[in-house]
Amino acid sequence: MNGREPVVFFIDTGGAGSGFTAPDATYTPGGIVIPPGDGPRLVTVERLALGRAVRRDAPGMAGVFPEALEDGFRFRIGGLVTYKFFQAFSLTFDFERMRILLDGPS
Repeated sequence: MNGREPVVFFIDTGGAGSGFTAPDATYTPGGIVIPPGDGPRLVTVERLALGRAVRRDAPGMAGVFPEALEDGFRFRIGGLVTYKFFQAFSLTFDFERMRILLDGPS
C-alpha cells in the first residue's frame, strides 16, 4: 500500500462500498490521512497492490476494522481487500495450487 512494505490482507469478494478497510496501524505508515471522528470514515489509498494487480485512488474505510482480527491469528492482518478492488479484474481462486490469479488492468 502506497509503496510501503508488504502486509497480509484478507480477501472479501462480497464486501461492498469500499475497496479496502484496515486498522489505523496500516493506514498511518502508508501516509494516508484518516479524517477525525468516530465510526466509519472514508479514505483514499493512492496505490493499493496485490502482486502486479494495482488500483489507484482506491476507496478505503477507516474505523471499521475489528481490532481482534488485526492480531488474532498469531500474525498481523494488515487489512481487508474487498469487491471494489477486484471489480476491474477477472479473479480466479486456484484451490488445487493454492493461488489467486488476477487478470485485467494494472
